[in-house]
Amino acid sequence: MLYTIYRLTNLIDGKIYVGKHQTVDLAIDDGYIASGSYVNAAIRKHGIENFKRDVIFVFDDEKEMEAKEREIVDETFVSRKDTYNLVVGGQGGKIALYEGHPKYDEIRRKIGDAHRGRSLSREHRKAIGDSQRGKKRNDETKSAISSSLLGKRKSPEAVEKRRKSLINTVNDPNYVSPMRGRKLSEDHRRKVSDNHADISGSKNPMFGSSHSEDAKKKLSNRAKQRVKMTCTHCGKEADASNFRRWHGDNCKMRM
Repeated sequence: MLYTIYRLTNLIDGKIYVGKHQTVDLAIDDGYIASGSYVNAAIRKHGIENFKRDVIFVFDDEKEMEAKEREIVDETFVSRKDTYNLVVGGQGGKIALYEGHPKYDEIRRKIGDAHRGRSLSREHRKAIGDSQRGKKRNDETKSAISSSLLGKRKSPEAVEKRRKSLINTVNDPNYVSPMRGRKLSEDHRRKVSDNHADISGSKNPMFGSSHSEDAKKKLSNRAKQRVKMTCTHCGKEADASNFRRWHGDNCKMRM
């Protein structure tokens, strides 16, 4: 068995990765490229044809190989902007990125740039939903999620983006509510009732109050912006939500 230290170079920007690998024969291509999660993401982005791999050291002893990797890939090497290594030599490349890591801000920014502006298809969103449906979070996970969100307020931009997304969903005539056809069990209905018991009647924040004129105007304008559809059975116009509920195939005038 041969124990090697290799260097992988990005031919586009000159960025490098240094790692270790065991092989029985240097002349045999075993298909191995690199093990680092960060460098593999770069390979997927730029294509393997834009990377050059060189074996720079060969040893007969594994400990010598690990010692050389630790010598080359030290804290200074990891903190450099022109390297893909995330940890010092001897620890492996697939780690969970943590806050405070030398490349933490750089990698988070790149991940954000890669996902910004992406729009998931309806099929993709459904696949994600199906994969999570039926899973139950334990109390510890629920508490951690709650604590992380406590006190956070969404930016006006995020609120507006969410509002427009909901409007587009509701106005889509092909939209089918995930609750359609579902019947809640008695236990589920009881839980819903219990969860709302403390905000019903006089305990409701809106009890005894009314919307301001400005709020009424905003609600009215939003209602006017909804897409209207005409029922072929009764001839009445309705927005997408009411149309699906009372008209079309559900219209009482349907013959």
